[in-house]
Amino acid sequence: MNLKSLLHRTTIGRYNYVKNFKPIGITFEEYSDYIYKGLSENKSGFTKSKIFGVEINRIGTYSFIQNVEEVLIDEVYKFNAGKQNPYIIDCGVNIGLSVIYFKRLYPNAKIVGFEPDDKIYEVCKENLKSFGFTDVIMHNAAVWNTDGELSFLPNNSLGGMVVNDDASLGEIKKVKAIRLKNLLREKVDFLKIDIEGAELEVLADCQSELKNVELMFVEYHSSILQEQELDKLLRIITDSGFRYYIKHAWDYMEFPFIDYKKYNNSNIANDLQLNIFAYRPSF
Repeated sequence: MNLKSLLHRTTIGRYNYVKNFKPIGITFEEYSDYIYKGLSENKSGFTKSKIFGVEINRIGTYSFIQNVEEVLIDEVYKFNAGKQNPYIIDCGVNIGLSVIYFKRLYPNAKIVGFEPDDKIYEVCKENLKSFGFTDVIMHNAAVWNTDGELSFLPNNSLGGMVVNDDASLGEIKKVKAIRLKNLLREKVDFLKIDIEGAELEVLADCQSELKNVELMFVEYHSSILQEQELDKLLRIITDSGFRYYIKHAWDYMEFPFIDYKKYNNSNIANDLQLNIFAYRPSF
């Protein structure tokens, strides 16, 4: 989806049925205003906006709009815990909108978060502090299938990822890696995994402990440079006793039978991005 389409969806399209953006504590007019003002900003650096009346630091306009829409307005992580203090593990916290959402949904939730990009991690910590969320355990680390160190390509936005040591990709940094499997030996009410392409390696290692997870959100990324492995990911989810529901996380191709050709022999990172909702069947 290009910026024009995103803005149309955010403003004109939503105006037909949303006159007051109660989910994020501002009016439609205020939201539209700072979106359009944002177009004159630098599209990548950090700047500020208000959410729920609290000033936060944020990434550039394009990514921020998409993040706000998905997390705070569409409420893609909304769930019923059946308790006041659910245990939530958030892998890929970014600037903290997901944690802010979880803590407003369940103020007494126990949350452990991971963000490997050191710059975004610091922004996230400041944002959580602005909201007074002092009980969230944050790790400046990536989740992985072993403890240790990983090569990481930051982009100061939503797309930082684990990579091989290839200097042609850009400025690669070494980041701390924590084995997620070791955190799943107790009951987890909600597990969120948005780790930009590393989801299969991590979940394959965790499979024996996924029995302890009640609800799981996975953002699947298909890299044009690798074989698609959605079938393997879904098999892990199914074999772990979940049913699943799938939505587009990002619509890369308006006309797939035509648009797929632009990905051939290209360096575009992803050609498919899906939100996978895994839950325990009630029957």
